[in-house]
Amino acid sequence: MLTDYYKAVWNGTAIDLERFIENENLKQYIETKVQSQHDKYGHFNDKVKHIEIRDDWEAKFTDDEDGGFLYLSLPVAITKYHGGGYGEGTEFLIRNVNGKLVIVDWYTGGKDTYDFMVRGDNVTVDNPDIWNDSEWVKTLDNKID
Repeated sequence: MLTDYYKAVWNGTAIDLERFIENENLKQYIETKVQSQHDKYGHFNDKVKHIEIRDDWEAKFTDDEDGGFLYLSLPVAITKYHGGGYGEGTEFLIRNVNGKLVIVDWYTGGKDTYDFMVRGDNVTVDNPDIWNDSEWVKTLDNKID
């Protein structure tokens, strides 16, 4: 998923969110995020070659009335074709929805990231139902517009 994301942002390739995300609000947000980031970075002739998850990743399972969810914190190293690259931290919440593991929240930290600018800094990624909160989504949509 992350390889698809970074290649969509930097290389302009397609990303299939249907495989990984069921919530329409989150899908729409990620589509907007990818397009915004591609508009910002896609004109550079510095395409992504590959990504690597660094060794200091974190996983934590939280049980709840809906069967629980998994928190993943992934430090990602992005390598470019023409040398160089950068690192970025990404957080996911994963839940089993109707027998399928899906992403229910996704936040990429760093002060130049789309999430930082739209959702804010120091975001705690711990609510697997956040994209079902219509008031929160509406507030986020107003920031995007």
